[in-house]
Amino acid sequence: MGTRAAAFTAKIRNLSDYHLRLLHAVVPAPSGLDIANTLKYFSQTLLGVLREIQERPMDMLHHRDQDAMRLALFPNLDYSGLHQSLVALVDIMPLIQYGTQVFGQALLNTMACLVVFLERKVIDTLPYLVASMMTSIPDTLHHQLITTLCYYILPVTVGASAAEGEEENYAAASVPAVLMMIFQYTDNSAFHCELLECLMALKADIVKDLLCVIAYGTPTSRPPAANLLFYYWPNLNPTLYDRRGVHIKFSDISSVLKAMFNKSAQAAKSDSISQTANSDSGESKNPKGWKPLVCQIEECDGDGTSEAVKVCHDHAVCLGACPDNPPPLYICIDCVEDIKREHSTVEFFDILMPMAQVSATCENKNCRSSEKNAIATCFSMECASYNGNKPIRYCTQCNNIRHNNRRGTDHVVHTTIGSPWAMDPQMQNYTIEAIVSLLNEAQPFGDKTKCKDQDRLNRAGLLDDIDKVCLVSLEYSICTFYSKKLLA
Repeated sequence: MGTRAAAFTAKIRNLSDYHLRLLHAVVPAPSGLDIANTLKYFSQTLLGVLREIQERPMDMLHHRDQDAMRLALFPNLDYSGLHQSLVALVDIMPLIQYGTQVFGQALLNTMACLVVFLERKVIDTLPYLVASMMTSIPDTLHHQLITTLCYYILPVTVGASAAEGEEENYAAASVPAVLMMIFQYTDNSAFHCELLECLMALKADIVKDLLCVIAYGTPTSRPPAANLLFYYWPNLNPTLYDRRGVHIKFSDISSVLKAMFNKSAQAAKSDSISQTANSDSGESKNPKGWKPLVCQIEECDGDGTSEAVKVCHDHAVCLGACPDNPPPLYICIDCVEDIKREHSTVEFFDILMPMAQVSATCENKNCRSSEKNAIATCFSMECASYNGNKPIRYCTQCNNIRHNNRRGTDHVVHTTIGSPWAMDPQMQNYTIEAIVSLLNEAQPFGDKTKCKDQDRLNRAGLLDDIDKVCLVSLEYSICTFYSKKLLA
């Protein structure tokens, strides 16, 4: 044990040496490949330590009140020192001259391996730390970064059950910053949707975080946040019920918003049907929705194409099936059956599938309400199981039946945005500031005069014509929505 601890500490000193040499431009500068080889040592060592544990630390990781029990299971290695070295490496990533791709992969994998060994106050800082890597990693690593966030980091930080008497933690408070970072440095709407749906399954007040990004975010991050607000809360759209639903291919909803203000209701409906037909025929040029994770077992019969539908938190089973991947393990249904033949007592849990579209009407097959307009979306697996493991949309009656004082109290449900007078002060402030933010950047239709600020933004390339249409449509629609609320 002493030999392993000494080797572990020596390797941390190697990482510190790499950091200092890059920071002070000492020749020869270490390459990304050199650092990646050292990081692979840590990932293999951490997984080796995890194999020796007989208890279930991955289950404990989802409960904040079990942190003391979880940390007592591990040998005395310098886990916090390794974390500090990884933070330092994130800061100097732009200084690495070559080998950035391999280095980024190794860094993300090491962070995923290290999560279970850290103290809770350190774990809660990981979402922002990983998201901040978007500023310097290659575009080819964006998918791995989003996967690490959505499947390894956020479920055990934002999704961890709160300890008794605990209020909002650092992980939950950092969600607006995480969203803004992702929206700022990638324009891939599939990544935006995947991240937001992951957070919607974990955090009931995610709409507040979206409004915070619209209100105080950078000019580049505000349009994606506004697009997603209208996409997942379609009741903000005044012509919503002239449509059968907003499909994922409307990730850039400026075309929908143009139709909302420039066409009659009947024309808007016809346009929606034609757009849907084009989407189904593959003619749309808009990006498609995100795809679920594929099975992680290398010997899977699907040859890397089978969708993962179950997750296993038993680290012994995970490392037996995939020795080089950190737990949890995401696998397809065929591989689940194969594992169950050898480990009959292992538990597997369903995972949520992507929302193909946000339905405008209730998706409950047994709905008997005369008013079928959907007003709520439930992201809990108990309800999603009735909809092919996809988040399900409910009308008012079905929502009241499924979620009341006797059942569904632990479900994560997102309802329509209510009256501004009933909001808590922070939510009310974010809503007002979001509207003001959009008003400051939007140019009214037909107004060819531009103020100095608009000229400056246009010259800087921060707003193109589509963004202007989208922003002005958003502020007009939000104002319309709340005007109706106030008059009611």
